Amino acid sequence: MFQNNGGVINSRKRKEVATNGDSTPARTPFSLQNQRPPQSSLSAALLNRQPPPPAPSQTRSMPFLSFTSLLTDDRSLEIVEQSDQIDEIIKTHSEQLRRKLAEKWMGYYNTLLCAAEESASKKLREREQDLEKTMRMKEQLFQNIAAQSSAEAQAWQAKAQKLEEQTASLSAKLQKANMRRVCGEGGSRQGCAFPEDSESSSADPDRVELVNLACKACRNQVATVMLWPCHHLSVCKECDVVSRQCPVCLAIKTSSVEVCLP
Repeated sequence: MFQNNGGVINSRKRKEVATNGDSTPARTPFSLQNQRPPQSSLSAALLNRQPPPPAPSQTRSMPFLSFTSLLTDDRSLEIVEQSDQIDEIIKTHSEQLRRKLAEKWMGYYNTLLCAAEESASKKLREREQDLEKTMRMKEQLFQNIAAQSSAEAQAWQAKAQKLEEQTASLSAKLQKANMRRVCGEGGSRQGCAFPEDSESSSADPDRVELVNLACKACRNQVATVMLWPCHHLSVCKECDVVSRQCPVCLAIKTSSVEVCLP
């Protein structure tokens, strides 16, 4: 009985399912158009719908979200301030770096300038020293030339003085000899004060000897002409014109000098 009733019930359920299946249209899987409710019913549902009460966990998290938003705003302001501070620090350091570089370059420039001035002054001092050395050498050369010229002048002066002394000595000796002749010392003939000497008077000019002052050519006039190169006072002025050699030593006459006797 239970089985028959169960069979009847099951058969009824199958019929209802079949009837419902025939009345409802077939639904396409994953189709959103067939699932849209009518516009009027959707609007009414939205109007009548009330928001569900917040869950306990959501009510607890709302203050946290507002505080986080406040923190986010504060953080943004802090970031902006820090960015401004960083920019200011960078600007300050850049200015300091620029000043330091400028000071460094200025110091380098001053160093180069000092080195250049020192080098120029050193070269100038060297040039001045070379000029002073040249001037000293020139002055020393002039002094040497002056000293040499003075020494040569003194030497020539000494020679001239010596020649003057010799000339004075010869003149004195000749004067003495003439005085002896005039006074008649040591001779008996007229115009002869000393014995005749045939030797050349140039052998020893400092030796004083008695000479015959008569002309050896004419024997009439006093011998007043000295012949060269033998230096014999042997002829008179008239005989000197015609004579070609010395009548004492027979040497060829090259020139003659008239001696002025006192």
